[in-house]
Amino acid sequence: MKEGLEQEKCPKCDLAVYDAEGFPAGGRKFHKKCFKCSQCSKKLDSTTVRTHGEQLYCKACHLKITAAQAPKIYADTTVIKHEDGKGCPRCGGAVYEAEKYTIKDQDYHKKCVSCKRCNRLMDSLMVSVGPDQELYCGVCLKVVTA
Repeated sequence: MKEGLEQEKCPKCDLAVYDAEGFPAGGRKFHKKCFKCSQCSKKLDSTTVRTHGEQLYCKACHLKITAAQAPKIYADTTVIKHEDGKGCPRCGGAVYEAEKYTIKDQDYHKKCVSCKRCNRLMDSLMVSVGPDQELYCGVCLKVVTA
């Protein structure tokens, strides 16, 4: 071997990796014995390897690692608190344009537009605001104001 040429080293064991024995992943070459998942030690091949930083992972362990770093997705937006405190008057959650019902200059979630007394869901034509500034259906408003 000529002097001045440095052989690439395996990131796992820090020993020289020759071209014929190298398993490439993430721009580096690994020995066959070192080409395994960092979490569960499962042997990997070119179709099952996933990289994250300098580490190798199988698909299942990589999903566990990346899921913790992924942004949270909420199916129920009522759990997201509004930044300036002006959220839905019923639940206090942030109200987004796609789910917004505006009643008397207040923005509600669609599912929060329900009668306070009977819990009936209402649309913008059925809703009435009572003397206590709560939402009521027409029937319950008559009972409350009587």
